[in-house]
Amino acid sequence: MVFGLVFALMLSVLAFGLVIYGKLYLKEKRQVITIRKLTIIALFFSIFIGQSYLTLLMGLTPVIPFSLDNLTIIAVSFIFGPIEGIIYAFVADATRVFINGWAFQILPIFIFPLTALLAGGIGRWYKNGGKDFSKRQGFILTQIVLATMVVVSFGAVAGSEIIGGVDTTDVFYITVIVITVISIVVLEIILYFFFKNSSKKQNDENVKLFVALFMVNVISRISMGWFVRSYAQYIYWGYPFAIEILKRMITSSYLIPIWTSLSYALIKASLFAMKQTKNPNSW
Repeated sequence: MVFGLVFALMLSVLAFGLVIYGKLYLKEKRQVITIRKLTIIALFFSIFIGQSYLTLLMGLTPVIPFSLDNLTIIAVSFIFGPIEGIIYAFVADATRVFINGWAFQILPIFIFPLTALLAGGIGRWYKNGGKDFSKRQGFILTQIVLATMVVVSFGAVAGSEIIGGVDTTDVFYITVIVITVISIVVLEIILYFFFKNSSKKQNDENVKLFVALFMVNVISRISMGWFVRSYAQYIYWGYPFAIEILKRMITSSYLIPIWTSLSYALIKASLFAMKQTKNPNSW
């Protein structure tokens, strides 16, 4: 019963998004596939395959969970749009499943496309007027959400001690704390630098882009990571649902800052490369 409801909800949201943005694309007479888009998307795809192997290897380490698989999903969707992102997400995830020899599972196959829908929607909002929000409001919002995520993550540590079942050691806790501190410090340095130098128009845009990507990663992590993946682990492998959520809450303290910083760098590098063409609007 619950599985059917979750599946129907995910499918409905994805279908609704495709219909809405499909109509917008037709109204804008926008091409989903162009040669230039395929060039950049192919580069992202090669990065995705490489980082999938890296994630697989790092997943075998006994220290902490680590994943970069959603970086190119967010980048493609944010730059080009939700429909391009959804197509890319389906192809990328199916390829990863095939290469790693994993069993095909219904619920996980929707996670990347829904992440792409979210990133593409926020990307369109950002490019079509969302940049008008106050940079100070964005900066403050980021600090509040980041602090909340850290509190929740370390609250999950306490919860795991009470509930039990989470395979944690002193090395695990120390590693999580160290990586969390480093990742947050790096994120804060980048954001503070852009904010303090916001008299320059470019740095003003950098703050707003950074905040938009931060929100994409927070929302996708909570909705897709905490709940959908945890439920999928429970359904397919029998792992306790509460324990899986606690694990993902704990790792969010360092994954979200890392994802935000790396996705920002990836998008900025891609936009810079695209602007070198004679007709950047053709993208």
